[in-house]
Amino acid sequence: MRRLLIVVLVLAMLAVVADRVGEYVAEKKLAELIEEREQLLTTPDVEFGGFPFLTQVFSGKFGSIEVTLPAAEAEASEDSSLRVEDIEVTFHDVATADNFRQATAESLTGKATIPFASLSSLAPMQVGYGGTGPRGVGLLQVKPRGSDAPSIKVGVEVVKGESVIFTGPGGTTRIPLRPAHTGAIERVLTQRHALSGLPSGFMIESVEVSGDGIELVLSGRNLTLA
Repeated sequence: MRRLLIVVLVLAMLAVVADRVGEYVAEKKLAELIEEREQLLTTPDVEFGGFPFLTQVFSGKFGSIEVTLPAAEAEASEDSSLRVEDIEVTFHDVATADNFRQATAESLTGKATIPFASLSSLAPMQVGYGGTGPRGVGLLQVKPRGSDAPSIKVGVEVVKGESVIFTGPGGTTRIPLRPAHTGAIERVLTQRHALSGLPSGFMIESVEVSGDGIELVLSGRNLTLA
């Protein structure tokens, strides 16, 4: 009986080891594929949720998959899109088909950041954290680069879950521009901005300005994953 118990324990340990090794290999391979497809600067982090992993593989269904995407390679662009970095998402209820050539996720939740430098690169201006406004939300502080002109504060809002616009401190569409902010700065602050580096199907749930940049809360439903 004792020998049988030892055998069972050894087999259980081997099964756990095989499960962990299988998960590690799968996470590494998936991370490499994402790095190549999204043209990332470094390899992303991938983590499968749930245990055991191999049982999920055999069933073709995963409870969750967490993915952290670092910055993508910057693309030369003349438009006013804003670069998104540090994307962290969790795909929920992932189902695979056709020998893992296809996959779908019922939903995703996550976050990302638009760094201040992304906005500063669109015009000769310095952009940073401007504290909180009348509505208790974070504001951006914008100042012409290399000028003693006073800065202004603006808010950020989401448009249809896909782009962002800038507003006055109180959330109105009127931005308190000064003579020093006319020209390129005015054009940046008064137009809608698409986001680059955000994969298709990722929607913006909400935005908040913090000391690290413009923080995005992400969501998504019924996503097809290549």
